[in-house]
Amino acid sequence: MKGWHCVVPDHFGHGLSAGRRCHINRFEDWSDQIVRLRSLQPQTSKPTFLFGHSLGGLIGMHAVVRSQELWNGCVFSAPWLQLALEGRNFEKQLAGIASRWFPTLSFPTGLREDQMADELLVALKKQRDALMHKRITALAYVEILDASRRILKQAHEFQLPCLLTHGETDPVMNVAGSQAWLRQCGSSEKSLHIFEGEKHEPHHGRQRESALEVIHEWLQLRS
Repeated sequence: MKGWHCVVPDHFGHGLSAGRRCHINRFEDWSDQIVRLRSLQPQTSKPTFLFGHSLGGLIGMHAVVRSQELWNGCVFSAPWLQLALEGRNFEKQLAGIASRWFPTLSFPTGLREDQMADELLVALKKQRDALMHKRITALAYVEILDASRRILKQAHEFQLPCLLTHGETDPVMNVAGSQAWLRQCGSSEKSLHIFEGEKHEPHHGRQRESALEVIHEWLQLRS
């Protein structure tokens, strides 16, 4: 993002960070990481914002709702609030059983590149293939679903300025989840920008420049 100093961590079990791939014993293992990282940053008079996409958006919401004094605002892109395929009850039940007896048992996420955006740069796609998760453990899946339910109930506690962005035709996360959270959000300065025809990652799609500009302008107005 032009003109901004960015800190981009890999969550525990993701990217180049340590830990079993996409596994946690408790959801707070992820959100605590963000709070600790923010606390370690040098004190500055310049505003500090949090950006989170998809699972990162859900993690960010949990981190911020209990450390609001550390931030000046937040941007959440297609946060994991409501799966687009909410009807997969069998999968949820199976994961619930497995999480108790075989918590580290992993199964395919089912995510595909064509669900992310219509246009991805070839170089970017190659980079994503190397680090993009293809599997998730039973316990992590159950913890994420529980965390998404809890953050909807806590939305009224959120007081910071916040911007949500979402692709209109997102096949991964239902835009209705973002709309429901925003309605309940306690902030007096909140908005949702829906990108027509875009999928899960508008910032990598046909409207990439527009998606980034929306975020940039929102941040600039609050800096």
